[in-house]
Parts: sequence; C-alpha cells; structure tokens
Amino acid sequence: MQQLNLEPINTPRLPAASLSATFTVRDGAAIAFRHLWLMVLSFLIVFLGVVAVTALITPKYQAQIKILVKRERADQVVSAEQTTQVVNPDLSEVDLNSEVELLKSRDLLTKVVVLTRLNTRPDRSFSRSARSWFTALLEKLHLRLPRAAPADDLQILGAVRELEENLSVEPLKKTRLIQVTYASPDAQLAADVLQVYARLYLEKHLAVHRPPGTMDFFQEQTKQYRKRLNEAEAGLNEFSKKKGVVAPQLEKEITVRKVNDFETDIQKTHAAIAETEQRIQVLTEQEASLPARMTTQVRTLDNSLLLQQ
Repeated sequence: MQQLNLEPINTPRLPAASLSATFTVRDGAAIAFRHLWLMVLSFLIVFLGVVAVTALITPKYQAQIKILVKRERADQVVSAEQTTQVVNPDLSEVDLNSEVELLKSRDLLTKVVVLTRLNTRPDRSFSRSARSWFTALLEKLHLRLPRAAPADDLQILGAVRELEENLSVEPLKKTRLIQVTYASPDAQLAADVLQVYARLYLEKHLAVHRPPGTMDFFQEQTKQYRKRLNEAEAGLNEFSKKKGVVAPQLEKEITVRKVNDFETDIQKTHAAIAETEQRIQVLTEQEASLPARMTTQVRTLDNSLLLQQ
C-alpha cells in the first residue's frame, strides 16, 4: 500500500499591478463581443428616450411688461397759515406688495382667461393631454367620471391654474416697477395675453383706488354736456334752415378768405401812409434847410411876339 505525502506548496502570489497588466485589450474586446446585444439594446433605449423627451418638450416664448407704480394724488396739509403745503410721500414696500397681490388676484386671471379664450385652446401639457384622452376613452365606452362642477367651469379653473404657473409677477428691487412675465408655446398668444392682462389690471386699479361717487359724478357731467351738444347742433340746423345756408363750411372758408384779403389791404394802406408821412417829413426838412430868397435885380423887357400880334 502506497502512502502519499501531501505537503503544502508555497506558490508565490502575484502583486495587483501584475494582475492588472495581464488584462489586455483583447480581453476587453472579448467581453464587449460577449455582451454586444446588451450594449446595443441599452444604447437604443437611451437614444429613444432622449428623442422622446426632446419631442415632448415644446419651446416656450416669454412676453414681458413693466408696470410703474406711483401715487396719483398728493396729500394737502392744511395749517393755520394762509399757504397750503402739498406733501407727496414716497412709495412704500407695502404699496408695491399690494399691487402685486392685485395683479395675482383670481378674478383678474379669470377675466384674462375668458377674454383670451385660454380655456378653449387644445391641451399642450402631457398630463392634461392624457386626462383628456382618458376622458374621451371613457365616453366612448359609455362611462363617465363623477364631476363636481360643469365642464366649462373645470376648463376655466384649469386654464387659470396654468396661467398662474406660467405667469411671474415680481417687484424689481430699489425701483417702483413691477415686472410681469408670461411664457407660452405661442409667441403671439403670449403677447395678446399680456396686453389683455395689462388693460384689465388698469381697469381694476382705477376701480379700487377711485373715490366713491366719482363715476356717478362724471357720468352725470357727461350726460349734461351731451345734452348741451345736442341742443347746440339743433340750433345750428335751425339757423341754417332759416338763413338758407347750404354749405356753412364753404361759406365760412370764403368769409375767412375775404377777411384775410381785407386785412392784407389794410396793412398795405398803413404801409403806404407811413411811407408818405416819411416823405413829407423829409421834404419839410429839406425846405427848412434852404436859404431865404432875396430880390437883387428887376428887368423889364418887351415881348416882341406879343407886339407883332
């Protein structure tokens, strides 16, 4: 029976640098070829994902306006003296913040949505498009989701929410300006929305800061002036009928021309009078400068022609 003597053999260990040096380019190429389909599939997935995201992201255009906030009226300080001082206090941060909140008010945004018809525009965002597609699918399947409000109100609320997301209202530091920016995929729509927004804000600003009763006063004054204008026009028509005036404007122009010609003749006459007076004065001065005449000799001669006749 043979006996085996098993003794441990101390094999030398290679350092890590030598192990890394044994990994050649060929080994890397072998690994790459071994997982070629996995690499190609990963590249295609990443590429298609980038293309899909790029296609879904739409460009946005920004329209911008700046609103200057100032006090419309100055406060008058009445004192015991005869003079009245006018005080125009500086605009505070509270005033700017009040105007910002006024610009962000929900009723103002709702009016902008209704006038610009943002609630009737097709959905561009992915979430709203998916929701509309899902709702249309349920309607085809004769199924309906429970709604707490009518469809028009929901569309208006959604459009107002989207307008709030795309609208930026910020007061500029150390100025009296408020910068309003609106972003939209349609450049013309962005400009139209800000124009309507600025017009409605001015109307709301005047309605808030106008003293009570001012509108009624101006309306009453407008009615009175309109009544007087109608009476004056009626009197003018009656005068034209009585005097037989056919073309008042033409007769007015002819009369104005005659008056201008008459004034021109008067100016010419005044100029001729001034020139004649100046000549008289010059002749008078020349006459005064001539010496007096004295008779020094008298001759008497016969007129032979007269005597012959």
